Amino acid sequence: MNKENLSENVKRVLAKKERKKLKEERELYNATKIISSQNNAMRKIIAQKQLASTSFVSKMKDINKSFPHIRAKDDKNYMKENRVKIQEKAVLHKKFQEEKEELKKKKPFKMKRFEKITSKVAEHLRKNETKNETKKEVEFSIDVEEEEMEEGELEEAEEEIEEEVEEEPEEEVEEESEEEIEEESKEEVEEEAEEEAEEEAEEEAEEEAEEEAEEEAEEEAEEEVEEKAEEEVEEEEETCKREDGYGKTEENIIDKFQKNERSKKNEKGGKDKFHKNYGKLPSYILKKKKDIPDESMDAPPGYRVLKNDERNYVLKELHSQLKQINEEYKNNKDKEKKIDLGKQLKEIKDSIELFSTPYVVVDKNF
Repeated sequence: MNKENLSENVKRVLAKKERKKLKEERELYNATKIISSQNNAMRKIIAQKQLASTSFVSKMKDINKSFPHIRAKDDKNYMKENRVKIQEKAVLHKKFQEEKEELKKKKPFKMKRFEKITSKVAEHLRKNETKNETKKEVEFSIDVEEEEMEEGELEEAEEEIEEEVEEEPEEEVEEESEEEIEEESKEEVEEEAEEEAEEEAEEEAEEEAEEEAEEEAEEEAEEEVEEKAEEEVEEEEETCKREDGYGKTEENIIDKFQKNERSKKNEKGGKDKFHKNYGKLPSYILKKKKDIPDESMDAPPGYRVLKNDERNYVLKELHSQLKQINEEYKNNKDKEKKIDLGKQLKEIKDSIELFSTPYVVVDKNF
């Protein structure tokens, strides 16, 4: 593929991308030198450790002195930070358990307005009990009198007396029973109304207590979410400062590998919620994210294969240009402008089809 087949916009994009990649490759070369020197030093240390433990300690001191970058007093100690975070979490967990126990021990909520209602109900119950007792006493006395009259010698006189005595109390008992039934029905209606009022008051008190507990739980959850968001923002600011002003680059294979390891640890319930840089290489080794080219594909002499990052970057910009030109094509009413815009759309669509394939060959000097 030659430069003539591509549009000017694509050429400008690729030129800018190539300049950035050259700068990144220089820094990557310096970083790989440091990594190789450290690896060689560690190999020597392991070999000496197998021979003698005393020599291991001495050589370790010498090697640490030879390293150019060592953590100073001003640098942060992330192990201490992680310990402090773990201790804070343990304290919060204890507090949470203590609050649960206190909630269990709390007494139920009572409204002062409805304290007197219980006394009224008790008075009504006492009145009913006294009336029932009087009824039982009257019936018992009537039974006793009947038995005494039956035991007499004069049966006829006793029968006459019994008939007279039985007729009178029956009428009185019937009248008294009707009055008592009416009073009982009224009292039952009043008791039911009072019981309903008590139940409604208790339900309202329980609902208010539940609403207060729910509001407290929601406020606590919102505070925890805000604290987590503030911690994440602070961590992002720290990471931005550690990059020493370098621009952001796309993800690297090393970063993807580290993310996969973290996801596995989280699934197993391992180390989570530690600092972002826990388990990473130090900043003086990885001053900038590395970009490894795709050298697996072959290309003819004098040409090179576009990297996937470059190809994806060009496709994104082509799609954005395509949207802009489509909007202009719809809004414009001049035929001449529409013809020019249609030609541009065809060129952009052809270039998108070309860059959508994974294997794109370009001149080395492109």
